Amino acid sequence: MRAATQRRDACATRGTKASRVLTLVTSLAACGVLTACSPRIGGSSGVDSANDALRAERESLKEQLRAAELARDEWRAKAEGLAQHESSDVQRLLAAIPAVVRIEIDPRSRIESPDDHPATLSASFTPLDGRGRFTPLVGGLTWRLTSKTSESDDARVLADGTMDAADVREAYRSSFVGTRYVIKETLAPGGVVPAHGDSVVLSVVFTDAATGRKVHADGPVRGTPTK
Repeated sequence: MRAATQRRDACATRGTKASRVLTLVTSLAACGVLTACSPRIGGSSGVDSANDALRAERESLKEQLRAAELARDEWRAKAEGLAQHESSDVQRLLAAIPAVVRIEIDPRSRIESPDDHPATLSASFTPLDGRGRFTPLVGGLTWRLTSKTSESDDARVLADGTMDAADVREAYRSSFVGTRYVIKETLAPGGVVPAHGDSVVLSVVFTDAATGRKVHADGPVRGTPTK
């Protein structure tokens, strides 16, 4: 009887130990699974971010490619148009192309002086051919803002700038107020700004990219009230 009781106790003890071992192994396995999954979760997030960045870069490159293709097609059209003619025909064709002979400064050009902000030059001008019609500019341009029209020593240069052919093309505007080119430039702080009703002079010099010929123009730019 005693021997049977001892055997039952021994079996119970072994069963308890086996149960504990099984529980421990299960817990360790669960921890292993979670540990293995953690880097996968973080890694997945990193991969998603990288994919988003690659997609954004791809879209940016596609836009640049489209812009380059448009520019290429424009040059191709120009080259093909000239290649269809003999040299004498090209000369006659060039003679028929209107040339800029005059530039008019828009009298609405102004210098804006808002409170707590630097003054801003907002000027526009219109290039004209020999028949007084708007003619696009192809070439570079320099501009200068001075306090007087004369070249005397007291004519102070308030601001100046240079625009290459690409900059000039980007300055083109066309709206219900007309077709024109625009100069918009923030003036250096502390510079001379005309009071309301007073004016300074904007001078521009356009250099034709095809012929090198220069066209000069100047006009008043008025100060506007401080807002």
